[in-house]
Amino acid sequence: MSSVTFKREASEDSPDANASKRVARSQPKKDKGPRPSFLSGTYQSMVTVNVNDTNSNQSFLIYKEIICYYSPFFEAAFNGGFEEGKNQTMDLCEASPKVFGMFVNWLYTQSIAQTKDESDFHSLVELWILADRLLIPTLQNDTLEAIDRRRVALNARPVPMFNKVYEYTSPSSPLRKYIIQLAGSGFDLGMVLLTPEKYPKELLVDMINFMRTGDQRKWVKFSKEELKQFFVDEGDKQ
Repeated sequence: MSSVTFKREASEDSPDANASKRVARSQPKKDKGPRPSFLSGTYQSMVTVNVNDTNSNQSFLIYKEIICYYSPFFEAAFNGGFEEGKNQTMDLCEASPKVFGMFVNWLYTQSIAQTKDESDFHSLVELWILADRLLIPTLQNDTLEAIDRRRVALNARPVPMFNKVYEYTSPSSPLRKYIIQLAGSGFDLGMVLLTPEKYPKELLVDMINFMRTGDQRKWVKFSKEELKQFFVDEGDKQ
């Protein structure tokens, strides 16, 4: 059985950067119609996604109609001529079972499951990155709102997220733009000097460029409308 590995984000100038995304989004969008419903009996078949990372693995049995409805990535895999389409099974490597479980919960409930654990900051960022790979902008935007709510509740900048975001996203990523504004607002050079390993070099450059705009506040609390500047375009949302 073939497996799918989510690689780190390549440079936007690289021919490999976001290749699957370019292919999926370059094709004409079809009308998805209404969301599949348990009441209508449209849930008929199941698919299996085996999720593996370095620490754990877990198999998820999911209704095919709903996972394909929301994700062009899975739509192509399970309804195409690939091995996954024949076996109705996919091995997904370098993805956290916990984060994939959050994705599955969102599929059925359209809400982001969270705990009060501060480590959920990391899980939420990984969920945004997973949604990017699976081509689900609605989930990316729901997740960004959850990230921002957690940031405000903790009254802290999500510094531990910075390296992860820059490692797995491209320069034009809305999540990077969000991070740049948070890091550049009320900039504290002392904090950077104390923990330089937490600030990617690219981020430091982006922060300087942002500060040159003069658009800074000591503490950023985005309104609902302001947060939308960091949303991914959802196109013709159903």
